[in-house]
Amino acid sequence: MLDGERQKFAAIVNQSGAYMFVTDPFGVIRWTNRAMGQRWEPSGDGATWLGRTCSEVCSRIATGPSPAPCAHCPVARAVVQNDVIHHEFRESGDGKVHVLYLSALPIKGLDGRPQEVLVMMQD
Repeated sequence: MLDGERQKFAAIVNQSGAYMFVTDPFGVIRWTNRAMGQRWEPSGDGATWLGRTCSEVCSRIATGPSPAPCAHCPVARAVVQNDVIHHEFRESGDGKVHVLYLSALPIKGLDGRPQEVLVMMQD
């Protein structure tokens, strides 16, 4: 039964236009959906985000005066506060400025503490 639910989840998120990834509590990326891999490659050489940190994602997409995109890290805040965190980024990868709305949702274990964080970004 759990495998069926996982397959449904994977089908939904891989067809979504939202960019999604899952990190461990330390911000290391463990999973991405198709849109995330197609929109932003880590280095443009076909590499994946798996095993990289969410700070690498943020520094790749964030623009603006702040040199430290992790200063208000939504993933770390979701883990510490054990609650959904919302954040906006400005991104200008294609010459146009886009506002990305990010939600970081803690995925809780049986003990109620975050085991992972699901990050969803929408343009």
